[in-house]
Amino acid sequence: MSEATKPKNILRTAALSLWGLLTLILTFTLGMVFYDQYQRGQNPLAFVVDDPDIRIIENESEPQQIPVASVDVPIFFADPSSLHVRSETQQLGLGSSTVQNCRAALERLIEGPKAPGLVPVVSNKATIRAMYLLENGELVIDFSRSLEAGHIKSATAEAIMVQSITRTLFQETLRGERDTAVRTIRFLFEGAAYQYSFPAHIDLSEPIRNITTLTNTSARN
Repeated sequence: MSEATKPKNILRTAALSLWGLLTLILTFTLGMVFYDQYQRGQNPLAFVVDDPDIRIIENESEPQQIPVASVDVPIFFADPSSLHVRSETQQLGLGSSTVQNCRAALERLIEGPKAPGLVPVVSNKATIRAMYLLENGELVIDFSRSLEAGHIKSATAEAIMVQSITRTLFQETLRGERDTAVRTIRFLFEGAAYQYSFPAHIDLSEPIRNITTLTNTSARN
């Protein structure tokens, strides 16, 4: 090694040593932060929606639950004779996961009614991209744009669709034994918040608390 290259090698070695030391310190610090959050019962990798203080406590990417009971669950469809929703009782295998219980009920709603006299309110081409339950009881449902397939763009049709989904999923029967109850439902479309093109008449910019909070935005055409 020549005398001219010695200073460069010394600087390179010093820089690599400093980089390694900083990496070690950062790794140790992150480990302590994660451990502290774990000790508090928090998930350090929790996904946050809208509010930075709200964490997801359950999502469908978790291991699939094993159904523990076959339960009669009312699924709400449209009654064309009254222009309202009416329930049809169907048996679902429910377990300890609120999210997966709600997904099972929503998939039955998408499949459509079995009894005569009721009609589907959601296109059977609709798919559920994701579903999350936040610690404040907000159920987030992310639909694909295929929800629009075959949709009749009228205020009545959209109101019935939202009513059937919310009345089906707000039921206490779907609550997992260790989970928070579903208090509000937020609609997403392709991972994004409320789109102005669909629904065209119902305001879904805020979570739905119950059927009485559903508002008609007749000024929007």
